[in-house]
Formats: sequence, C-alpha cells, structure tokens
Amino acid sequence: MVGEFYSRNGAALIEGPDGKTNDDAIVERFELTGVLETTCESPAIRFGPDGVEVKNLAQNIIVDSETRGLVGVEFDTPGTDGAGVARLKSNGSLDTSFGTGASAAVVPGFVLYRMLVDANNNPIIPS
Repeated sequence: MVGEFYSRNGAALIEGPDGKTNDDAIVERFELTGVLETTCESPAIRFGPDGVEVKNLAQNIIVDSETRGLVGVEFDTPGTDGAGVARLKSNGSLDTSFGTGASAAVVPGFVLYRMLVDANNNPIIPS
C-alpha cells in the first residue's frame, strides 16, 4: 500500500501496485469495517510503457467535491521517468472526460510530491 485517503462517507481509498512483474497503479476502496468494496476497483493506471522493468507507482490520491478520485502516478523505466494524473469516477472507472483518455499530460522528469484541487476541481501539483 502506498497511501490512503478517507472519502466523505468514511470509506478508505487505497492505492498500490497490481502485483504484476511490472507495476501498474490501481485504486481499491474499503468500507469502514475493512471489507473490500468489490463494486469499486480501478483498471490499471499506466503512464509509462507496459513492460517488465516499468514501474507506475501511485503517489497521491485525493477526492474532489464531486467524489471523483484524482490519482497521481510516477513512472520509472530504464530510459525515462515522469508523472501524470488520472481521474476516476466514484465507481472506480476511468473518467474519460478528464484530459486525454482520463489522464492529464505526462510530464517527463516530474517528481510528484503532493496534490490538491482548486475550487473548480482542477488538480494542483507542486513539485
């Protein structure tokens, strides 16, 4: 587990690798009782290429005022690194109305320290 955030209804949102030999970020949601909520699981979130030496590591997750999750992901490959942001709907599916295919532009060499959202639910990402 990389991090967690508690949403307004108290459910925990957990982020971490999906267990493959290459790391893809996924988001799972747990109820307050600790039971996995099986109706909410994101697909793999990948900013780098799919390969054995590629790490897509979820670094931050926040929930905006419309209960959509913004997931900050850093990727590292043998030749390049960077970071990007994906947005999830409240059911865990990718929100394709955000950026290109549910993700904002990947910024090469960017280190993702924190994420915030402004009053219009736009991500703010200091590095």
